[in-house]
Amino acid sequence: MTPTALMDALREQLAAHGLYVKAAAVRLDGDTARLRLGDQEVTATTEALIWDGHAHPAEQVEQVAKLLADAYTVHVLGWLKSACPGWRHHHDAGAYRATWLAPVPEQLRQAGFRAEVAAPNLVTFARELQEQHMIAHMNGH
Repeated sequence: MTPTALMDALREQLAAHGLYVKAAAVRLDGDTARLRLGDQEVTATTEALIWDGHAHPAEQVEQVAKLLADAYTVHVLGWLKSACPGWRHHHDAGAYRATWLAPVPEQLRQAGFRAEVAAPNLVTFARELQEQHMIAHMNGH
């Protein structure tokens, strides 16, 4: 299998975990292909995926995708906690959730602010939480 084909298989498996990675995100580097997600990087060769210092045979693309998706989730949730302070985050059966920790004044309600954000996948959750945090920020909170 070529490194590009192996990386395409990895992207397909990541999509099954709700992470849609464009083909343009894959960098060709000689006889390898590289993909960076947050602070994680995977390298594909003709025979293996190299992630976190370990080579995984091409047949383990599904397992590598799950490990990478889990690590990326931790990275994104950590980033959201620092970028969007004032929210309590949690993940339960099938949804990511955040709750605003302060009282919600009338000014924020009128601006369309929601004190609770919930989404079935990480990408939608991050987008919606940033949206609500920006409303709060633009209204002095």
